[in-house]
Order: sequence, then structure tokens, then C-alpha cells
Amino acid sequence: LRPAIAVLVVACPCALGLATPIAIVVATGLGARRGILIKGGEAIEAAAQITDVIFDKTGTLTDGSFRAQEVLLAPNADREELLNLAGSLEACSEHALAKGVVKEAQKSTLQLRKVDNFEPLPGRGLKGVIGKRSYLLGSRSLIAERGYKLKGDFGNRVDAAETAGATLIFLAEESGNLIGAIVMTDRIKETTMPAITELQAQGINVHLLSGDNPAAAQAVGRHCGIKADHIHALLQSEEKVNFIRQLRGKGRCVAAVGDGINDAPTLAAADVGFALGSGADIAIESGQIVLVSSDARGVSRAIQLSRATTRIILWNLVWAFGFNIVMIPMAFFDRLNPTLGVTTMAISSLLVVLNSLRLIRVRLDDNSAKK
Repeated sequence: LRPAIAVLVVACPCALGLATPIAIVVATGLGARRGILIKGGEAIEAAAQITDVIFDKTGTLTDGSFRAQEVLLAPNADREELLNLAGSLEACSEHALAKGVVKEAQKSTLQLRKVDNFEPLPGRGLKGVIGKRSYLLGSRSLIAERGYKLKGDFGNRVDAAETAGATLIFLAEESGNLIGAIVMTDRIKETTMPAITELQAQGINVHLLSGDNPAAAQAVGRHCGIKADHIHALLQSEEKVNFIRQLRGKGRCVAAVGDGINDAPTLAAADVGFALGSGADIAIESGQIVLVSSDARGVSRAIQLSRATTRIILWNLVWAFGFNIVMIPMAFFDRLNPTLGVTTMAISSLLVVLNSLRLIRVRLDDNSAKK
């Protein structure tokens, strides 16, 4: 009877049952206090294994506060008319570029017009009907796709603006008349370079996937310290998803970071999606980890916390299994008093909890962790 009681006592799976959940609870609580909202243990497990991080450009590495720097007019086009049409169309959009265009359009004396049959063209632009005319507003790739040609001085000025790293929005009538382009500029966030540096210091490959023109993407990427061969431009949402799938097919663990509607498919396709809390609701819903602020440094800190949590869980499991492997045979062969068995079992559970609480001492503000 005594060996039977001792076996039942020491075989109690309390320590084993606490090994993972208590560490997850501590980690998610610590992350929440630092503005990192983690949606469950699976996200922590995946984040600890990340080898590649993919960033969107607009609103993620940059602040997304576009300003109209210049208006380029096609022959016989009117500046106020271009801004009014573009502002009216962009007022229906939630893209980061839209606010800058609308703000510039509102400086004119003309009221924004009603838009009918509005249709977003993900990754390329949008179209809509104003009055009785249908208009296209979007990237150079959209204009080229529809057969518009950039000729003469207008084409030269467009090339010069793109070479300087600006983002251009083109306006055209669907009937075939190119009206002009708005040159938009955006600032890189102050926290972007430290975020990239922290990730690279952890041995993680950083990629930039952008739907913007190559010159603008290269300018931002180089400034942030991203390798030139890891910067990809003129990519639509499905192309970004395919890029992620290719990396995962090579055995890489991929994280994607974004904030906009266009980023939702990318976040969903990655092993771990990081959504910026300042972004669109659909992006936040698609991400497994939400960064409350727009600080990209939260990515490296979430990875650091996940790796520390994984180590803690491993040691918890080692202790729990080790305890059972040693104590159960001792109890079975009557080498363990039931009272001592109760005591050691309680101590085992307590040690697992105390080991998990060590996560509180993990520092997430640099690359070191105090354990």
C-alpha cells in the first residue's frame, strides 16, 4: 500500500502540466506591458524560430505621412483640376498616400466631388467615375499596364522624381488621356534603423517588399541598412505572398510586418504576422502579434521574448520529466516515503513556477537578456 500511495503522489502531473502554460502566461503579460500583444502560445513558439523578417515600406518603415512635393502636368492639363480629381478619388481610399493627396487638394478653392463606382485596385491604385468620366489613379505600373505613354519633358521629369526616391501617383482618364502625376514624399521613422540593426544583430535576414517604384524602395532600404539584394519593388500583394511561400519552401521561418489593408494577405501567409496597432483593423486581425505602437523595434523584442520563453519552457519540461523519471522508480520499489513524496512533488511544481517567473527579468530594450 505504501509504495502504491508514493507512486500516485509523485506521479501527479502538476509540474508537467504547469511547464508550458505558466511560462506563456508570464510572457504574454510581460509583452503586454511593453506594448506587444501576443495571440497565444503558437505565436510565441513560431516567433522563437524566425530566420527572416519581411517589412512593408509605407507606414511600416516610414511614417506614412505623405506630403505633395510637386505636381507634374501632362500637356494641356490644369493643376487645380488634377488635384481636385485626385483628391476626390483618394477621399474614398484608406491608403496612406490618400491623406496626403486629399490634404493638398483641399488647399484649392474647389470642393471635392462625388465619386461613383469607386473600385480599389490592390497594390496598384484605384478607379472611379466623376461626372460622366471614368478616371484611373495609381502607380506607374498601373498606367503602363493600361497603355499610357510618358513622353517628352513630362516623362523626363517623372524619371527624375523617381530617381530621387519619390513616390508618384498618376491620374488619367480611362478613355486614354493622361492628366499628370503628383510627387509624394515620406519620412523614414526614427526608430526604423535601430529596429533593423537589432534584428540583424540577432542573425535574422531582413527583407523589404514594396509596391513602390524601385528607386524609392532602394532609397529607403539603403538608408535603413537593408542589403540591396533583399530589397524588392513593384510587388503586388499576391507577389509578396509568393515570395514568402518561396522562403518557407526553403525551410525558413518567416515573419511579416505591416500596417495596411494591402498587408493583410502577407501577414496571413507568414509563419508570424506582426501588425502595427496604428494600422488597419484587417491587418491587426491577420497578425498573430500586434505592436500597440508603430515602433518597429517591437519586432526584435517580441522575438527576443519568444526565444527566452522557449528556453524557460524547455528547462521546465526537463525538470518535470527528470523528476518523474527519478522519483517514480524510487516510489515503486518502496525507496520513497509517501510523506517525502508529497513534499518533493510540491517543491517540483514550485520550482517550475519560479523558473517561469524568471522571464520577468528579461530585458527587452536591448539585445541582452538578464536571466
